[in-house]
Formats: sequence, C-alpha cells, structure tokens
Amino acid sequence: MTIESARAIFLAPEAGPPGSSLVETLRIVLAGVARLEERRLDPPTGGDRPTAVAARELVTGVQRAVDVVLWIVPVTGETFTLYALTRSRPDAVIEVGQAELGKSADIDRTIALKLRNVLEGLLSRAAASVSAAPTVAATQPPVTRARWPQAIWRLGLVGAAGVGTNARAEAGLGARFHAGGLRWEASALVALATTIELGNDPAVEASEWDFGFRFTGLHAAGPRLAVGGLVEAGARRLFAQASLPNGAINQARVLVPVLWSGPEIRWSLGGRMEICAAAGVEVALQRQRFSIAGVPVADMGRVRFLSLVALVALL
Repeated sequence: MTIESARAIFLAPEAGPPGSSLVETLRIVLAGVARLEERRLDPPTGGDRPTAVAARELVTGVQRAVDVVLWIVPVTGETFTLYALTRSRPDAVIEVGQAELGKSADIDRTIALKLRNVLEGLLSRAAASVSAAPTVAATQPPVTRARWPQAIWRLGLVGAAGVGTNARAEAGLGARFHAGGLRWEASALVALATTIELGNDPAVEASEWDFGFRFTGLHAAGPRLAVGGLVEAGARRLFAQASLPNGAINQARVLVPVLWSGPEIRWSLGGRMEICAAAGVEVALQRQRFSIAGVPVADMGRVRFLSLVALVALL
C-alpha cells in the first residue's frame, strides 16, 4: 500500500449537518494522499452499534480493504468532532479536531489540512513497515474480528403458488452476526394458519400452519442494498376436512417436513429496519395426499413456489 493508493471512507450521517460541503473539501485536500469515498451509515449509529464499531469493521475487513475511516460526532449545536481510524492502527481512534463543520469553507479547509498532516505521517509509516516486512508475512490476510450477534425480529407475508395456493403471515425472532465480510442471520419462525380450498367433489378444506428455522446470507451491494439467499428447514402441519354427499365429515391431520430456498434482497429503510423480498421453491419430503375411504380426493404434490415480503429489524 502506497500513500497515493490509500482508500478512505467518510461515514456520513443519515441527514442534517454538516452536509456534502465538508466531504467535498476533504476530498480536495486529501487528493494525492487518499481517495475519499462517502458512505451512509447502515445500520446507523446508536444503541449497541457505535460508529467506532462500524469503522473498525471496515479497516479490519479482509475484502475491499479500507485504509482510513472518518466520521463526525455532534458536540453542541453546529459543533462537531472529526474522528479517524486507520488500518495500520485499528485500535487507536484519532481525534482530528473540533469545529463548526459545514458552516464555513475556511473552517472545513483548516480541519481538512490538519487531517492531511495526520494521515501523511500514519500512512507513510504504514507503507514503510509493509515494504520492509518479509514477503511471506505480507501475503498473510489480516484477521477479521468477530462481534457479538444482534437480536432481530421479523414480520412477513408468504404466498404459495401451485396446488394448495394460499397466503399466510409469518413472525420470527433470530440473531444477526458478521463473518467473512458477509452478514448472516439465523431465525426461528412460525406462520399463522390459513385455509386452503382443495376440491369441490367432495368439498375438501384444509388449513395449515408452519414452523421452521431459516438461515440467510447477505452481501452489501450498495449503501442501502444487500443481496443474498436463504435456506429454511421446517415442517408444515396440515388439517383436512371433507364433507361427503351423505352429510358425513371425514378429517385427517398430517405433519410434513419441508425445505425451501431461494434468492433474497434487502433494502434499508433507515434506522434499524429493512424490507426484504425473496422467492424460491419449497419441497415437501413426503407427498401430501388426502383420501376418503381409501380413495384420493386431493393431492398437493411435493413442490410449491413461494414468495416472501417482510420487515426485518434489530431489537
């Protein structure tokens, strides 16, 4: 890593001061020292995710190496403190300075020049240490630091297409964690009972509720967009009732193990909430067939196509 190739990211707040003027000033003053990119905080700071944690994840990540992360913290009114964290010293948060950022171009330039002087010294020492290190040591990837899982909840609507078409609401709780440059989620879910019309001669009604465990992997594709996929293993409890022409009613209950998988996309709504959409194929591990007096009257087969829309949020 040379000084000219250093990559810097400014973690901008969701809204409000100091606006884009500070970012543009930093970009101009840091030219030749670091390439500055702006990134919205996602998820934003607060609660159990302070900005320093997000910054440390960036400078210690294996993928898309970041050399410097910058962020601001409001003090009072229009006064902010500018902080920096470097890849060479991921445990040392640097307080660059405190000023009324975004209010005056001269003030922004003064703080940017101070930041440039700090970074030139740090990046020069980091580049010198890398060039002096043995080749074998230089090729070893940095260690990605683990962090504690975060609790999540989700509410969604699942639609099924095929024999036994229906729609049902689902709710679940789980945990979110980061590893290998990706975001992972593990959730336990239950879907509310819904009624399914299966036949008219004789009339067959069925209801179902589902429970399962879902595992999701996501990769950040933009400031607010994440893409990935899901795999779920669970069971479907089916209850069927048939009304015979002579007035008799036959009932049957069955528990069917199922698997479903498919791609998923997420869009951050700001704060701690996201909306997700997914689609895939559900496969039942046994055929779902209902019979009366040994005669099949309804057959749901083994495969259904599912679609999902849900809200996912940190607790």
